[in-house]
This record gives sequence, C-alpha cells and structure tokens, in this order.
Amino acid sequence: MCNYKANIWSESTESKKLDINTAAVAASITVGIGYAQLEELCAAMNIYCMSEKTYIKYRENLVDNFMKTAMESMKMAAETEKKLALERNETIDGIPYITVVADGSWMKRSYGTAYDSPSGVGAIIGFRTGKVLFIVSVINIVQFVIWR
Repeated sequence: MCNYKANIWSESTESKKLDINTAAVAASITVGIGYAQLEELCAAMNIYCMSEKTYIKYRENLVDNFMKTAMESMKMAAETEKKLALERNETIDGIPYITVVADGSWMKRSYGTAYDSPSGVGAIIGFRTGKVLFIVSVINIVQFVIWR
C-alpha cells in the first residue's frame, strides 16, 4: 500500500565475488571433475544442481577467461625475462636473448616406440624468473614446433 519496493539478494552482488554457479564450475574445473561428479556432490549435500546446459555455458566462459589470463601472464613473464636480458646486455644483433628451460610430457610413455599417446603438453619456462613463457597442449600431433 505504501508503494515501497526492495530487492533482497541471496548472494553478494559485489562484482569481485563469484556467483554460486561460476564458483561451482570453477571448483569442478580446478579439482578435475565434470558435471556428473558435481551433480553427485550436490545431491550428497541435498542441494539443487544447475542443469548440464548451464554448466557447459559457465565452463566455456571460464575456460575463455582462464586462457586470457594465462596469455597475459605469459606475456608479462616474457617481458620480465626480456628486461633482465637487456639489463645484462645479453643481445645478438640488438635482439635480447634469454635462457629458457623447455620440457614436455606425453600421457602414455612410449619408451622410444609407438608414440601413440592421445595427448601431451609442452612448456617453456624462463630460467631467471622461473615463470611460464609458453605452454601448449598437444592432441594427436607428433611434431615439434620451433617457436620464436
């Protein structure tokens, strides 16, 4: 009768905090489970779980954000390594060079034969900072790419 309206939120409206669906999907990605396991966990706690379609939507958004953050982090690490090389005058024809450590892994060991692993990973790490400069996930590809 007084025309007063108010909104009451069941969760924080601060943009710095994750909403419950984003937090649940981020947690499932972080601990290495999928939708089915999240659904079972929610059932065990007697709380409703989002639909699989909603889970996929949130997961795709989070993965995109993870990738953007990873790329920014690698660029910053590379700039730091470059700066350190320039400070020490470590250049060839005016181009700074950096020392890196590179490694890779296949999910299934081949012991010099077969190489039939379905996936693997490779990483380049800056020697001075210990920060990741480049990482790649390899699926069904058996070749090395020289990255410059």
